[in-house]
Amino acid sequence: MKSELSTSTAKPPFDRVDADVILLSSDNVEFWVFKVILSLSSPNFENMFWLGSSQKSHSETSLPTFEVSESSTTLDTLLRLIYPTTTPTLHSYDDAKDFLRAVAKYNISDDALPRAKELIAAQYLEEHFLSIYALSCRYGWKDLAQRAAMESLRLDVLDRNVPYVEEMEEMTAATYRRLLSYHRACAAAA
Repeated sequence: MKSELSTSTAKPPFDRVDADVILLSSDNVEFWVFKVILSLSSPNFENMFWLGSSQKSHSETSLPTFEVSESSTTLDTLLRLIYPTTTPTLHSYDDAKDFLRAVAKYNISDDALPRAKELIAAQYLEEHFLSIYALSCRYGWKDLAQRAAMESLRLDVLDRNVPYVEEMEEMTAATYRRLLSYHRACAAAA
């Protein structure tokens, strides 16, 4: 069990001793955070705190501790998106995909969601447009899907040599068909 392994504490600002809750990542890093900040940014966090699901008692304090399935890297990035005065950073596209999944999972508020999309687009849209298109369609983010589709015009997706990306496994045939139709329409207009 995760809680039996040794834990470490996250980097500032997620190490505050005046925090009122601890999030424990899948790799046993404790994030000492404030319920109100997370609850205002995510109805899923609010429900988790209200319902007390996954709550454990912290051995050294009386703070409630909630185990989450995200790694410390993903949780750190997600919390930096939510917390005021912090800026998230992504070190790889794999981190970016995990971050997008966490943003969707916790149903991050409309205030923070555009920042998350822009962070992904600025760093990864040019190189990973097909993957971002698939993920954006899956999560219903039409604006980011549209940007990825526009970026995809650099590649002839009507060609048989379309690169395979893992996210194609999660993409519906209808989603891919819309991308093909978009390419046909753009080619006809050109």
